Amino acid sequence: MLKWMPLPATLLVVAVAAGVVAAQPAPPPPGAAGLPPFLARVRTQLNLTDDQVNRLSQAYAAYRTRTERLRLDLARARLDLREAFLAPTPDRARVEGIARRIGGLQDQLTQARIGLLLEIRTILTPEQVERLRTLSRQQRFRRWPGRWRR
Repeated sequence: MLKWMPLPATLLVVAVAAGVVAAQPAPPPPGAAGLPPFLARVRTQLNLTDDQVNRLSQAYAAYRTRTERLRLDLARARLDLREAFLAPTPDRARVEGIARRIGGLQDQLTQARIGLLLEIRTILTPEQVERLRTLSRQQRFRRWPGRWRR
């Protein structure tokens, strides 16, 4: 009877992990007028025009659409990795393959984020970009006073 205990325990862990990932909430909804949350907080301080708000909202919606599938694939790959590690004798090649898949998905998410930030810079004026940089530094200082270096 003790020989069968690892299998049910393994199945329970995998089932719980799958439930946890499935129960993860979606990324927070966009802020006011569909803006990215960090821009929604500083909208008035940047003096965004209605056209800028619309363009920023469209850029953010496109980013969320592009990255939603990547986030789901990344969650699945992490589950696969956990499952591979829980095997009585993990297959090194499978684990390494899943790790490469996770790295590729993280790279795609990073590229999408950089693309969004570059697009935001084309929508904002140089003065707004500088003001946003200043506000970002102030926010960072409030969160981590000992780590603010710039």
